[in-house]
Amino acid sequence: MNKPRSKLLLSAIVMLSLSVCRAADSTLPPLKQPGFTPVTGYVSCELIPVKMSDQKYYMMHELVLQNASQADVAITKVTLTDPLNGNRLIAEISGDDVSALLHFAKPQEVGAVLKANQGALLSIDTSFEKNAVPLAVDHNIYYKTLQPSILVPETGMETIARTAISQDKPIAVGPPLRGGNWLPMNVAHNYGHRNSFFPFNGRWYAPERWAIDYIRFTPEHALRTGPAEDLHSYPAYGQDLIAVSDGKVLRVVDGLDDLKIGGKLENMTLDNLGGNLVFLDIGNGYGAFYAHIIKGTIAVREGQTVRRGQFLGKLGNSGNSTGPHLHFHIVKGDDYLAAQGVPYVIDAFKVAGPVDTAQDLEKATYDNLPFKLAPEFVGTHTSEFPQDNTVIAFPE
Repeated sequence: MNKPRSKLLLSAIVMLSLSVCRAADSTLPPLKQPGFTPVTGYVSCELIPVKMSDQKYYMMHELVLQNASQADVAITKVTLTDPLNGNRLIAEISGDDVSALLHFAKPQEVGAVLKANQGALLSIDTSFEKNAVPLAVDHNIYYKTLQPSILVPETGMETIARTAISQDKPIAVGPPLRGGNWLPMNVAHNYGHRNSFFPFNGRWYAPERWAIDYIRFTPEHALRTGPAEDLHSYPAYGQDLIAVSDGKVLRVVDGLDDLKIGGKLENMTLDNLGGNLVFLDIGNGYGAFYAHIIKGTIAVREGQTVRRGQFLGKLGNSGNSTGPHLHFHIVKGDDYLAAQGVPYVIDAFKVAGPVDTAQDLEKATYDNLPFKLAPEFVGTHTSEFPQDNTVIAFPE
């Protein structure tokens, strides 16, 4: 879905890759920190690293924070450290980056300040080289307050949310599309999908945490072949959507018209956000979500069993969409919004290369000028998650 309900104003985070020795014992010792912690917090989801097609391992999660004191507290820095390897630094967020990555239910102008009893979500993204993923992380919150007290000093640091990193492999699936010249966009970045948070049943969910918008370009890497207002000018429009795994159809929505290019979805609700859609139970508690399908093309019904590669419908522009694309994500749960988005790997795809520069992609998107590819990571990739802005091909 191309216009999430919550957007990040600025994307920034410092990512450090470390050659860390893996500990033999993954048992986590308890935190030994007596005393008052004005900021409480917990990790929103399971920490699952995934290998992406640039050969690095990525992990995304959030800290659900709450100021438990009566004083306003400014978060000045957050570090992630490895408690099983001498508290070695994994990542650091400081300065304006803290404000950029801290999300409030209502935007505020005071930046990274948690008012008394106020809560917020902090987006944390990390990347690692091969064999450098730690077994656990600590979250260290540095803060200051203008209303110091016996319980809340003027400045302080607390360690919270010691969390083990999953040793399980991400779920493996097949491709949701066929053919080449597909460009995954809005992938694993601190904007857009990444920061679409939904409160359901008393807790926060980020179902689109690992979502991908698949856009298709011409073989010459142009966005369209005709007038911008004609949906048929876009190579993605009308392409087949296929099941990524054997499974069962949990939800179908149909009957919504495609949105005109440049149009706006009126009367947006949680029910029409994805337009015409299919949501599959793909086993072991996982669900696969396909959005923005063309009205009347959905070929499955709720309760139906499907096989991997089976035709589901045709790619369109229904719902909250700015142009023909497939919004695809996988969740751990039986609802496509009230569940946590999880990483996964596609068993095989080919990489033609990443878009050479961000300026090239912007010109392609807005001016229909073909972009060039950088000669990196070219070839067949297996059991990986597609990297953002990289042209890939699936089997026909």
